[in-house]
Formats: sequence, C-alpha cells, structure tokens
Amino acid sequence: MKVYGTSYFPTRSDVYRYYSAQHYSGAAIKQVLDKGGVHVGEPPKVSPSDKILLKSDAGGSRRYHIEVIA
Repeated sequence: MKVYGTSYFPTRSDVYRYYSAQHYSGAAIKQVLDKGGVHVGEPPKVSPSDKILLKSDAGGSRRYHIEVIA
C-alpha cells in the first residue's frame, strides 16, 4: 500500500495556505488555480479499491491523498 499526495484541496483557502508556506505569492497561487494546476474538490479514484484521505499538510492546510492498495 502506498499513499500519494494529490493536487486536490477541499477549499481555496487550503490551496493558499499550502502554497504560501512554500513562499508562493498570492498572484502566483491564483495563477496556478486559474490554469488548473491545482483543484478544489475531491479527487477521482483511479481504482475502486483506492481510498481518498484528507490529511493535514504544509502551512496548516488540508490536502487530499490517495491510498493505493496493490
């Protein structure tokens, strides 16, 4: 079993917290959101056995992870 971080966040605020902790400017974060580099909402499952996890991440953000069961 492996857990992978995704580009999916539950809210825009979580995106801003995550990327602000990595020293991105507000304008750069908005651009990443606008261009679809990150997403707000739950990620799609690749396999029916995958588990979607919401975990704490950088800057006090929450980010979706996928647990893949081989």
